[in-house]
Amino acid sequence: MDAHPETAPAARRPYLVSRGTASVRVRSYDVVVVGGGIAGLTAAVGAARKWNVALVTKSSLDDTTTFLAQGGIAAAMDPVDSPELHMRDTLAAGAGLCDEEAVRILVEEGPARVRELEHLGTKFDRQGGQLVLASEGAHSVPRVVRAGGDATGSVVASALVDAMILGSRVDLHEYEFVIDVLTEGKTCVGTLSLDTEGA
Repeated sequence: MDAHPETAPAARRPYLVSRGTASVRVRSYDVVVVGGGIAGLTAAVGAARKWNVALVTKSSLDDTTTFLAQGGIAAAMDPVDSPELHMRDTLAAGAGLCDEEAVRILVEEGPARVRELEHLGTKFDRQGGQLVLASEGAHSVPRVVRAGGDATGSVVASALVDAMILGSRVDLHEYEFVIDVLTEGKTCVGTLSLDTEGA
């Protein structure tokens, strides 16, 4: 899949697999997202607001670690909680192995990302109109948001798939395995992928 057909000659460099005399099928998109988990789905939904997007996943959208994930999403959603407390808990649990800047971004942006997922259609568990926040290890206060009990992954993934399909410009390519990223200098100009028939 070439992001821009005019850069197709850059794809003449050696591939990771031999194509023999077979021709390379070229499809054009502004953005190619690789992976159908929560990161890929979120990236595709966001990019589709502005560009034509292809999402390539090696299996189906219901065969990802996101779809199978249980548990929930930790975020400081309660008034008694805060990003600062969430950060302290996370750094303590990490025992010196955490990247502090990454943790800071996670805890500060976490509540907004949960609200964004709700806006996109995720039905998080609520009781009396309030989010049900669960307690899990290393968290000093309840802050784990769940959907469908232990079905959080499938509920979130399904909502993102629906958002991706409804009125968006995402072209889905399931059962297609990306085997190479095509570059021109330091710029990615496309990907090379194989479907289940090796084409």
